[in-house]
Amino acid sequence: MKKPLGKIVASTALLISVAFSSSIASAAEEAKEKYLIGFNEQEAVSEFVEQVEANDEVAILSEEEEVEIELLHEFETIPVLSVELSPEDVDALELDPAISYIEEDAEVTTMAQSVPWGISRVQAPAAHNRGLTGSGVKVAVLDTGISTHPDLNIRGGASFVPGEPSTQDGNGHGTHVAGTIAAL
Repeated sequence: MKKPLGKIVASTALLISVAFSSSIASAAEEAKEKYLIGFNEQEAVSEFVEQVEANDEVAILSEEEEVEIELLHEFETIPVLSVELSPEDVDALELDPAISYIEEDAEVTTMAQSVPWGISRVQAPAAHNRGLTGSGVKVAVLDTGISTHPDLNIRGGASFVPGEPSTQDGNGHGTHVAGTIAAL
């Protein structure tokens, strides 16, 4: 009676270990992270996207090396792609001369101002005393967005956040910065 029980326990242990090791291997293969790939030129982005789409989400780097990649977002105004790939494939892609940088696509949040310094630090009166009025100067604000306001002459905007077409300021900082610039 002890021998069949021992075989059953041994067989069960063997099956569990095989199943567990295969799940670890598949988890390692699926361990992909989000990255931003910056290219030197916009044309290089288009060529890269065409190649990946033509090869079922595989970037062919050379005859010996391929990188499995999932395209998430292609930015319209800057030569950057949002992708999902394994950390090991980042090293291979960084050797491509068309690629300027690859960095983790991490969420960025604004921080509270640690040292309040106020508008007096801008020294606008000193500039005005020198005859500098800002007349004819065009200003672009790259910030958290901008909300409509009667005192601000907003001429358009672009969102650089994947999947977020709105340029409305959900934080208030961008509108504050634009208001400060307009007031001066």
